[in-house]
Amino acid sequence: REVLESQLQLSHMRLKMLQEQVKPHFLFNCLNMISKLAFIEGAPRCQKAADLIARYMREVLERGEDTSTLEQEFSCLRDYCRIQEMRFGEHFSFFVYCQESCRPLRLPSMCLQPLVENAFIHGLNKCARKGWIHCSAVQEQDCVLIRVEDNGAGLTPERIQWIYQQIESSQPTGSDCQHIGLIGTAKRLKYFFGPALSLHLESTPQVGTAVTLRIPQPH
Repeated sequence: REVLESQLQLSHMRLKMLQEQVKPHFLFNCLNMISKLAFIEGAPRCQKAADLIARYMREVLERGEDTSTLEQEFSCLRDYCRIQEMRFGEHFSFFVYCQESCRPLRLPSMCLQPLVENAFIHGLNKCARKGWIHCSAVQEQDCVLIRVEDNGAGLTPERIQWIYQQIESSQPTGSDCQHIGLIGTAKRLKYFFGPALSLHLESTPQVGTAVTLRIPQPH
C-alpha cells in the first residue's frame, strides 16, 4: 500500500509540474498572437507592449533558479519600467544603471522588482506631478550599493519606523500590509546575505522615497 501511495504522489507531482509548464507556455503564445495581430492591424504601441510583457514574463517564469545575477535583475527592472512608461506615457520617466563590476553579484531572484512596484503603487499613483524612478547599483569599496528612488508621495517618520519593525520581526507579514513587497524583499535579502546586509529608508512626504541596500561582496 505504501508503494502505491508513493507512486500516486509521484504521478500527482509530475502532473502538477506539467500543468505549471503549460501556464507560461500558453501565456507566451497568447502574447505572441496579440503582437502579430497588432502588427497586421497597424497598432505599433500595442505590439511593443505585448512584446515587452512577453519578454518580461519569459525572464521571470523561465529562469528556473532561486538566485540570479544583478545584471539579470536590472534587465527585468528595465523591461518593467518600459511597460509602466507605456502605461503612464509622458507622465513618467525612469533611469536604470548597473555598474559593470556589480553585475555578477548573485542575489535572490525577483527581489528588486517589488521595490520598484512598491514605488509605483504607494508613491507615484498618489502623486499628481510627473513621476520618475531611478534605480542604480554601484561599487563602494567591498560593498554593492543598490538604490531605488522615486519622487512620489513619500512616507512619514512613523511609517518608516513601522516598516523597520516589520523587517526585524520574526512574525510573517500580514496580507493587509501596504508595503509587503518592501518588507518581504528585505527579509529575503537578510536571510540570504546575513546580518552584514543593511537597508536604509529615506523619505519625505510629498517629496519622495529612497531605498538603499548595502550588500557585502565576498572576498
